[in-house]
Amino acid sequence: MNLRELAKKLGVSATTVSAALNNNPRHLPFSEETLANIRKYAAEVGYIPNKLPQRIFHPEKNDTLGLLYIQDTAQDRTLPLLQDLLLRLNGCTLEYQLYSCQDPMENPRALVKAIHDMYGMNIRQIVIIGMVSWNYLDNLGTPPGLQIYVIDALQDEVPVLPDIFRCVCTTNRRQFQVDLARKIIAAGYGPILTNTRIPVLNEFGLVSPELILPYYDVCDYYEYGYSQANIVYQLIREGKCRTIMFHNDREAIGIMAGLQKMGVRIPEDVQVIGYNNAAICKYLYTPLTSIAHPANKALNRVMDHFLCGTELPAILFHPLELVQRESSFPLP
Repeated sequence: MNLRELAKKLGVSATTVSAALNNNPRHLPFSEETLANIRKYAAEVGYIPNKLPQRIFHPEKNDTLGLLYIQDTAQDRTLPLLQDLLLRLNGCTLEYQLYSCQDPMENPRALVKAIHDMYGMNIRQIVIIGMVSWNYLDNLGTPPGLQIYVIDALQDEVPVLPDIFRCVCTTNRRQFQVDLARKIIAAGYGPILTNTRIPVLNEFGLVSPELILPYYDVCDYYEYGYSQANIVYQLIREGKCRTIMFHNDREAIGIMAGLQKMGVRIPEDVQVIGYNNAAICKYLYTPLTSIAHPANKALNRVMDHFLCGTELPAILFHPLELVQRESSFPLP
């Protein structure tokens, strides 16, 4: 039932119903009894006002928080993050709207278009949940009054950004991965099998190129990782792989399961390291060592700002952490 249908049922105008449901903000000459009866009937039939037109046509009502979810490859990390966030928001009075957009790697215009669409709906505070590279935001401009909070900036170093970026959360991705690769090689656990999603490990001068093997067949799901295990098995037999370090836990779990089915001992024959530290990692038959990303800490800090009024820095830094489990040997 929409507002006009509700007004027809009550035998009054849509303006009268709107005034009743919005506490008569313009102080139109309706009796309190009439307004109270309309509100009572609306509650009985379960009518919920559409907030979107209010935001569009009443610019002063711009306190709705926009949550923009990027459908990227980091679903292991961001989906549980989004679930926890919604549970927290559903227990408070903050009004919010959830939107999603396609992975900017697949559609370069997706993120900017989503932000502009939300801005057009008079949403002025937008929290972006997902991985954001600065080139995704080309042609964004600086819409007046817009405030953007980036939960996961892909680049370790944040460039000088317009004031619309109220807080950017970043971490030490590049340096952490390089340092971890050096530790693995120094401990005698090379060569490392990685994939093209961790390109910094192949940068000239950072790690000896002959000790890093790129894994070009990109795997996005557990099943794909499992099916590619036979390729990795051959590399292990030839002594070309002593450590597997993939860009997400799905791939690492799939590869590990496939190798174990073929009789490969983990970590004795090959050690496996994932990324994201998904909840399932500690419950596997061989618990998976994984790099823990601080996105949950960053998002909690940002939401504390909205819900509790805590201050936020322009750059919010949290380091990565290696959570060591039985799939790898201890590293210093």
